[in-house]
Amino acid sequence: MNPRDTKIWARAMELVRLVEEVSCLAGAARPDLIDQLRRASSSVIMNFAEGCGRTTRRDRARFFAMARASASECGAGFAILEVVGLIDGETVGRAADATDHLGAMLYRWR
Repeated sequence: MNPRDTKIWARAMELVRLVEEVSCLAGAARPDLIDQLRRASSSVIMNFAEGCGRTTRRDRARFFAMARASASECGAGFAILEVVGLIDGETVGRAADATDHLGAMLYRWR
C-alpha cells in the first residue's frame, strides 16, 4: 500500500501547509515554537509513512501512535500561538480540525 494514496497523507500535507502559512505570520515572534510545529507536522507524515512500511500490526500501530502524538503536539502549538495573540481563532479552528481528524484517522488505521 502506498501511503501517498490515502486520506491521511492528504490531510497531513494540509497540516504541513498550514504550519508553513502560520510560520510567515508568527515566525519572527516565536521561532522556537514555529520550529517545533514544523518538526511535529513533518513527524506526522513521516511516522505514518514508516508505519505503512512495517510488516506487523504491532509495529505499524507503534508508528501510527507516534504520528497521532505529533498531531496532538501540533494542536497544542497552534493553541499557544493563539493565546499569545499571534494567530486568530479561525486559523486555530482549521488546525484543530486537521489535527483532530488526523488523530481519529490514525487511530482507526491498521
